[in-house]
Order: sequence, then C-alpha cells, then structure tokens
Amino acid sequence: MKKLTLLLVVLLMVSLTGCYSQGENRTMKEGIKIIGMVSSLGAVKGEEDNFERQSYRYSVTIQNYDKSDYNIISIQPVLGSDFLKRVENKENKVIVNGTLPSEQSLTIDGEIIFETKGLSKEEIIGMEPFIEKFNILEERVLEVNNNRK
Repeated sequence: MKKLTLLLVVLLMVSLTGCYSQGENRTMKEGIKIIGMVSSLGAVKGEEDNFERQSYRYSVTIQNYDKSDYNIISIQPVLGSDFLKRVENKENKVIVNGTLPSEQSLTIDGEIIFETKGLSKEEIIGMEPFIEKFNILEERVLEVNNNRK
C-alpha cells in the first residue's frame, strides 16, 4: 500500500511539474506596448443636432517596459480604410511632447471627426476597425558607457 501511495504522489508531482511553463517567465517585455484602449462614437461637441458629422474619441494607454525613459513626440492612429474615406482631417496626429518614464504608462486621448451623411448606425459600425494601429514618434537618450578598461 505504501508503494502505491508513493507512486501516486510521484506521478502527481510529475504531472503538475509538466503543466508549469518556464518559457513565459523567461519572456521579458521590452519597448513600448499598448496596454489598453477605449473608444466611443457620438456627436461632435457643440453640434449635438448634426447627424451628418460624428466624433470618434479614443483613449490609448502605452507602457514603457524598458529601463530607460522615452521622449514621446507624437502618436498618430493608422485608420481603417473604410473609416479613412470619411475622415475630415487625414492628419490626426496627437502632439505629446512628454516623457514616458521607465516602467511607467501614459494615456493619450484623441478625437477624429468623420462624415456620416446617409449612413445608418449599422453602416457606421460596419466601418470597423476604426483604428488598426498607432505610429509613435519618439526620441530616446542613450547614455555613453565611460568605463574604459
């Protein structure tokens, strides 16, 4: 009976060890990554009765996983092709000119005005994805290693 119990305990330990993946712990995040984004569709501020123009607002949070700071100059959404055709201002760059410290996050808000004349709600939603990705213009300061041997 003791041998059977010992065998079961060993098999259980081996099976539990097999479920543990060290690969995930060894993978380190590096650089700047998008960690969250929320968005909404609605009326253009001050034009609540105008249904021919709408506003797409977004808030994107980026995280710096590096050991050094980044100077974020600007962030620009890359828009989906169907959505881009109806956007009033094709240059939707958000000027940031701020520092993203090491291992910190930064939230950036933007708004895109687009024309909706003749579209139903379903057709507006059918233009998704509104944003496919972001281009980030950044500047990073690299320190010189002056420890000469």
